[in-house]
Amino acid sequence: MSINSAIQGLVARGLRSVDHLVVLLALRDSTVPLTMEDLVASTNLRPADVAGCLRDLVAGRIAEHDIKASSYTYAASAEDRVAVDALALLHTQWPETLTKLFDSDPPPPIKSFSSAFRLRIDREDQ
Repeated sequence: MSINSAIQGLVARGLRSVDHLVVLLALRDSTVPLTMEDLVASTNLRPADVAGCLRDLVAGRIAEHDIKASSYTYAASAEDRVAVDALALLHTQWPETLTKLFDSDPPPPIKSFSSAFRLRIDREDQ
């Protein structure tokens, strides 16, 4: 599998933004499980944003949640790890490029919302 398809697979499974990547990299770089509070402190993201990122990453099987310990760990497969490492390098060396990549393809709800306005404008022009 190519690195591009591996990255696309991560995006399809929950790595939807630079914030998601920042949370995932914090988990990857930790030698111990992290709580949500640990992640808020280390990423400087709002608690609601960290919670949303964690929900997506756990659902995509890129992170694991230990409910009893209320902690999270990095759980990427070997194939995913190669893609995450490539994204980490891109994040470190060319953060603007990475941001543009995520922003160039907004999530479906935003696409749908903007499409509704585009359709309405088209109708009014006719």
